[in-house]
Parts: sequence; structure tokens; C-alpha cells
Amino acid sequence: FWLQVAVLATAAASVEAAEWVKSPPLVLVVFLGALTAAMLVNLRVHRRVHHLWAVIAGLFLAYLGGVYLTDADQWYSKFSGLNTRVGHWWSALTGQDATTDTLPLTIALISITWVAAYFTSWGLFRYRNVWATLLPMGAGTVVNLTYLPEHFSVYLFAFLFFGLLLLVHVTSLKQRSQLQTQGIPHPTSLHRLAIAHGLWLSVTVLVITIVIPIGDSPPTPLKWVFKPVNRSVDNLRDDLHRIFAAVPGHNLDSLRFFGNVLPLLRPV
Repeated sequence: FWLQVAVLATAAASVEAAEWVKSPPLVLVVFLGALTAAMLVNLRVHRRVHHLWAVIAGLFLAYLGGVYLTDADQWYSKFSGLNTRVGHWWSALTGQDATTDTLPLTIALISITWVAAYFTSWGLFRYRNVWATLLPMGAGTVVNLTYLPEHFSVYLFAFLFFGLLLLVHVTSLKQRSQLQTQGIPHPTSLHRLAIAHGLWLSVTVLVITIVIPIGDSPPTPLKWVFKPVNRSVDNLRDDLHRIFAAVPGHNLDSLRFFGNVLPLLRPV
């Protein structure tokens, strides 16, 4: 559980540190999502209903986060103000207007964070599927870091460290379970030795990764995979920029575009 929380918290912290939008602590959101999955994973009846209630709880938490960030003196004014801003944002989303309101994006970010934390944790606790956590959360972390300066790469190394430990831990548990099922005698310290070896291996791999230089222009062996993705995103660039107009940009090269809508809001 705690290794899963560490992996999720590292990914969430990288998004929170980027300060794309103002939000409540995303680390707390992933902890609550993982805790909810841990409490529901052993319930063997009405699982789909439990998933539905978990998603509803996450949406409610995201809504409360939006209420907390809404500027108003009274609490009832916060609710009405949030509903009005979400309505205006949705009108801009479905229309052709640019929007500068980041509060609906905050609600969406909290919702996505909760859903990712809950379902990846449930898959890990129920089926011991470690890749259900490492692949989506790792991909999200890498995509987020590509839009950030180089010093944010510390989050990638932290994610790899906790991810490798989680991989070793789950693999060792599966191996010990197989030995017990087959009745093969094994030392009780087998799991502790595996964790110790995994710890040293993780540190060694990360040190080598940090020390080895990559040069000025590292190779991009998967560039052909992302070409169709980039083309599809380019087709949506105008819509993306008018919806995310007020989101700060760390990479100014991404702001050099001219389309039907040109919001002059970010530090061009």
C-alpha cells in the first residue's frame, strides 16, 4: 500500500509542482483514492456498484475542491459562483470563445487524479498487477515532464525508484505465493532479501542513469510512433489553446501559433 502511495504521490507531486492550475494537494487526493481502493478490494459482491460509488465520491471531492477555491465570502455564494463559472466554461468549450477560467480545469484535474489513483490501486491490490500502475502513471509523469524545465526531472528519478521497489516487492510476493502453493520449502527471509537486493539494484540503476551523459541531441527511437499523435494534436491546437488559454507555459516555443483564436494571456 505505501509503495503504491509513494508511486502515485510522486506522479501527483510532479503535476502539482508544475502549477498548471491552482488546486488542493493532489498528494492527498491520490492517498484517499488508494485508501478507498484498499477498503473496497476485498468486497466480492456488487463490485461494479462499488466502482460507481467510488467514482461518484471522486467527482464529489473534485467539486468540493472547486468550491474551496472559489472566491466568495459566504459558503452558499461559493456553490453558486462555481456553478456559474462551470456553465460559462462549458459554453466556451462547446462554442468558439476563449476562456481564461482555470477553475473547471482544476475540477477536471482532481477528478482524473482520483480515478487514476483508485483504479490503478484496485488493480494492484486485487490482481497484483503492478504494470497497471507503472505504465499509465509513468506515461503521465513523462508527458507532464516534457513540458517542464530540466530540473523537474528529479520527479522522474523518484518515480523510477519507488516503481522499481514496487515491482520487486510484488514479484517477490508472487514468487513466495507460488512456492507455498507448490509446497516447496523456502527461507522466511526470502522476501526481505528480495527487497534488499531490489533496493540496491534500484539505487545502482538510477545512479548510472543520472551519471551517463545523453548529449545535446539524444536519439528518438520512438519518434515514428508519436508522429500520428502529434498530427492529431496539431489539428486540435486552436481548440486546445482557447480552452487552456490561461494555463501558464514553461516551454515558450509551444506558444508560437496563429489560428482563429489567439488569446494574448500567457508570457509570450
